[in-house]
Amino acid sequence: MYLQIIGLALGAALGAATPLAGTDQPGAIREAYSGESTLPDAIAYVEYLRLLADFESTNSRAFLHLLGDAFGVARVDELSPDQARRLAARGTMLTNHYRSIRLEEAELKIRILCAPDSFDNRPAKAYRALNAADDVTSTVRNKYLLIALSELGGDERLAFTAFLDNFKKSVTYVKTDNRPDAGIEGAVPNHAADHVKAICQTLEADYHSLARQGGR
Repeated sequence: MYLQIIGLALGAALGAATPLAGTDQPGAIREAYSGESTLPDAIAYVEYLRLLADFESTNSRAFLHLLGDAFGVARVDELSPDQARRLAARGTMLTNHYRSIRLEEAELKIRILCAPDSFDNRPAKAYRALNAADDVTSTVRNKYLLIALSELGGDERLAFTAFLDNFKKSVTYVKTDNRPDAGIEGAVPNHAADHVKAICQTLEADYHSLARQGGR
């Protein structure tokens, strides 16, 4: 089976690895899952798309096998050329979604992080903006998951949702608080504002690169 994501190993302290509320410390884990059925569907969807996109242009056989896993297609190597093309077309739809997700996420993060008042030397405000930028992605991911499900036929949709439920067992996902240790703040003047500016510049560069590639 071509499906495997190697994630970070979570310590026993995470317990059942469910979302953690009320964490407000530098580096604190705000949300964590490790092979959990409670992983949000939209996160599982994007992790699968990321894997699929990696193989789209580098390994066509692995690409088809990943699609076969997702749509319950057995013996992918025995498909006729027309059947293989139809399966690959589903893969193209999904990887196009992935590019659109990346572009829209970058656009939303830019709105948050590149606004003038985000470049604030007060660490609490600057890092709240970074956390907000992390959190805004769920809206985009849910939107494209719903679009994908609406574009699939009944049997395909059932197979794909069942696949995502199983795929969650292979995913480790951790979201942490963005603030660095207080010692860094004290040692580096304007660290918070400079850090946000650097991330903003990277996001803008990524956005323009994705747009040139036809992200939408």
